[in-house]
Amino acid sequence: MAAHSDPGHNRITEVRPLEQAEAEIQPAADRNDPNTGPGPLGAVTDCASAALTMALLTAMSFAVDGELHLRHLLLLAVPVLASLVIRLNDRAAGRIAGVPSASSEREFRLDLLRLFAITGVICIHAVDAMFPSVTTGAAPEPAMAALLPGTGTLDLYAALRTCCYGFNIVYIMISGALLMRWKDERLKDFYLKRVSKVLLPLLIYYFFYHWQNGMLFPLSAARIGSIFRGFFTADIELCPFYWLIYIIISLYLIYPFMRYMMKDLPYPALTVLAAGIVLFSGTVAYTGFVFAPVIGFWLGYAILGYWVTRPESRRFDRFLLLFGIVQAVVIFRLIRQSTLNGTGYNGYMGLITPYTPIMVFLCLGYFAFVYLLPKRLVPGGKLIRFFSKYSFSAILVHWWVLYFILGRFYTRAASAGTQTGIFRSLFLSGGIFHTIYDALLMNAGTHSALIWLVAADLILSSAVGALFEEYVLKAPLRIWDLLVIRRPFLRKT
Repeated sequence: MAAHSDPGHNRITEVRPLEQAEAEIQPAADRNDPNTGPGPLGAVTDCASAALTMALLTAMSFAVDGELHLRHLLLLAVPVLASLVIRLNDRAAGRIAGVPSASSEREFRLDLLRLFAITGVICIHAVDAMFPSVTTGAAPEPAMAALLPGTGTLDLYAALRTCCYGFNIVYIMISGALLMRWKDERLKDFYLKRVSKVLLPLLIYYFFYHWQNGMLFPLSAARIGSIFRGFFTADIELCPFYWLIYIIISLYLIYPFMRYMMKDLPYPALTVLAAGIVLFSGTVAYTGFVFAPVIGFWLGYAILGYWVTRPESRRFDRFLLLFGIVQAVVIFRLIRQSTLNGTGYNGYMGLITPYTPIMVFLCLGYFAFVYLLPKRLVPGGKLIRFFSKYSFSAILVHWWVLYFILGRFYTRAASAGTQTGIFRSLFLSGGIFHTIYDALLMNAGTHSALIWLVAADLILSSAVGALFEEYVLKAPLRIWDLLVIRRPFLRKT
């Protein structure tokens, strides 16, 4: 094994093959486990999962205009088949890893918070889909209005939606908490890893939403170029939730440099910085004072995420939780007042989001709640880790899943909008979830229907996200890995 001296730190750095370095950080495969070992049961599971993935894609293709298009399916059948071959080869070589375990209690609590965050984001869009009048200000549809249990119910849903908006920001804070920690990592390695884990999957899903909406064909260089331009210019009409990922990606550009700042910043100074971020959130939101530090807003949230997850910050948890609860009450009062004076959504949203003390303390309260949970009440095991492992794919596919459960498709295609009977019958998952939703809506009320819609979307999105990640994304990401990550000239020398 070769070694070289690092003059900047007066130490010896071992040079290891990339494959060996990756093996050290990946969970090992249990060759006795039928799910990860090389046995025939695992191979059968892989083939069945790939077939289920193709069934999903077939349902999606059929739903665009009620007809099956072979070209639609062949386009994605290629990566599915290639991903299956790669997975079977990895399984035979013993390289299929199980669900990783959390490296510490701190990491596990962040996994739990990530699960809360994806649930909150789904809740936002579920409220929007069921009650568009919450944000548009229009009167609810007569059929839905008749199901509302009281006159103040829409205000309650608006408050729920606004509180859940904070979970968008929690994602930003988690990224800051994890990526601002000091790590001796080259810039090139950091950015290539972000491309592999975030940018490429985001791009593939962007093409997926165009494919699902029937807007990828006729396939041509001009059409592909137009979609690429849309991706890099944030044309996200088909997937409006992408705005959050774009913000996080923009923060990735500065995180490696922030690591050096945070590494040498004493905790008391970091706390003063966090207090300043909160202070300037108030001056920006509620006064005409235009001078504000550039370190505020989205980057400020990321820094707050780094601060609140520091072990020294645990002494503030009870205060932060109390402040968070107070903000939830304030949010409901502001919404109620806006309803009474007729200003509606526009009358309260600017007072609460996105960079205000209300939202800052609400989000810090979410972190405090997770950290204050007694160990015996924190759910453990592989389930939480499963949600965490596939949370990115789940958040990217939840938009389609939501409208699939509702029995319609979010699409710009003029002929689309409802699921066709044949696939509502054949593809039982969507049909069953939608049937239960309808039954709850008509018999148990909007509260039960909303809870079911969120829970069903979370479960299905995680399952579909896991299938897509393992049986659609694996092939293109492995190609990227072979062409770029593992190229000899990119290895440490």
